Amino acid sequence: MTVSPNSFTSADLGDNTVTLTVTDFAGNVNTCTATVTITDTPATLYLASVRPTTTAVGGSTASGTAAILLSSSGTLAAVNVSFSNLSSTQITAHLTIGASEDYVFNLPQGQVTGAQWNFVPTGPYSVADLVAAIKSGNISVRIDTAKYPTGEVKGTFIQGTGSRTFVAPAAAPDLALTNVTATDVEASNGVIHVIDAVLLPLPV
Repeated sequence: MTVSPNSFTSADLGDNTVTLTVTDFAGNVNTCTATVTITDTPATLYLASVRPTTTAVGGSTASGTAAILLSSSGTLAAVNVSFSNLSSTQITAHLTIGASEDYVFNLPQGQVTGAQWNFVPTGPYSVADLVAAIKSGNISVRIDTAKYPTGEVKGTFIQGTGSRTFVAPAAAPDLALTNVTATDVEASNGVIHVIDAVLLPLPV
């Protein structure tokens, strides 16, 4: 038995006809077709502004940004973290949940790009708890350093807002500001053109 085509990419969005071919032991062949619809359900973006924690305020100038891209299936996410100006050597980085700041995902050292977070039950938190915490603004990123081992910088994720569709603004109207009524007029200070309007300088 064969199926053709048997794989799809984002270029195949929409309806696709697939053919199923079955061959029995006697060599008889039969085929049928079916329609497979490929849809694109976009992921949801959550953003965090990373700033000094209450214990590090006044002693740290570190800052940064972080992002979680939550898959439409709610089973995994991609995590990015960018920061600068830590006061001392980074020790750890992790995602925490709620006021208890329980660790739910350990991040690699340094700048983080596309760290894959596969949701699994973590401590007392189920997968549903973790996804609900992201959606309700109860997941934070925290970076611990030698000087601030309980957190130098932290940021809480909130859902990004905006539109995925670009709507171009209306075209600017045509304006007839002036009409030239005379050209190449000899004047005491040179050659001028005469217009039927008064031009004023832009306000400073």
